[in-house]
Amino acid sequence: MKNFKSFVSGALAMALAVSLVGTAAAAAGQVAFNQAGVRLFGEPKVAAGEFDKASNGQEVPSTITYTDAAGGKTNYLSVSQISKLLDAEIVWNAEENAVDIAPRSGGGWVNLELSGGIKMVRPPESDLIKVTEGPAETPQKAEYGVTHGAFQEVDPATVNTTGEPSGIFLQDTRVTSAGIGFPAAAYDFHPAAGKYIVFQVKNNGSAAQTVKVDRVTTIADNRTEPFTRVTLAPGETVTRAFSISSDSSRLERTLKFGVSPSNLGTGTDVTVSLMQYK
Repeated sequence: MKNFKSFVSGALAMALAVSLVGTAAAAAGQVAFNQAGVRLFGEPKVAAGEFDKASNGQEVPSTITYTDAAGGKTNYLSVSQISKLLDAEIVWNAEENAVDIAPRSGGGWVNLELSGGIKMVRPPESDLIKVTEGPAETPQKAEYGVTHGAFQEVDPATVNTTGEPSGIFLQDTRVTSAGIGFPAAAYDFHPAAGKYIVFQVKNNGSAAQTVKVDRVTTIADNRTEPFTRVTLAPGETVTRAFSISSDSSRLERTLKFGVSPSNLGTGTDVTVSLMQYK
């Protein structure tokens, strides 16, 4: 991704071959930089006059305005800038000499979640999917500080849950299943409703469970950004907490929660709660 962003920045500089300030003649028109800002759902994201920063640290135009001979104006954004605004993954496809926006299955490989863990899968030319088997180790505790989109996993002990929650999505909900586990559910969160999201799972059964939390990407081919998978032993309870950035785009604010048996055919019996706190 870093290489691709550098490529885009370099390509813009070579194609335009002009200074990053002022205007320049191009195709009987005029090209200007950073004259227009960008708003997303009414929220300002790029200010007029503001430069973007490429992965190599160099400043590049955030917006490019082309004025044709008749006075009509067209505004252009780099692909990397679009990816930031729309929460879209981008990669450079060397075989096709093209930019892939939301590439199919993440550029060829995907994480397929099975009851035995996470396996790497490459969709073949046919409709069949072949699974590459391998051990999938799951840690016993979450890793704090991991950030995806607007969310960061934090130590639950730092969250004040003594007062009333600002939002209740699930409350002491008991779910039992013979094999598939707690059905994964996605929820949208807004920072104005509370800075923290707290997910608690109690394992009532006799088999270990895997507790999963993922951020759902906006423009992608069924992709998510997974936080740490956590193994929950029988009789144990795990609490996971996530902070949400106050200046985040609404496209970045979806989390998906799930619980599944760590081993095939062992079943699931859990009690789950999902709350939001100030």
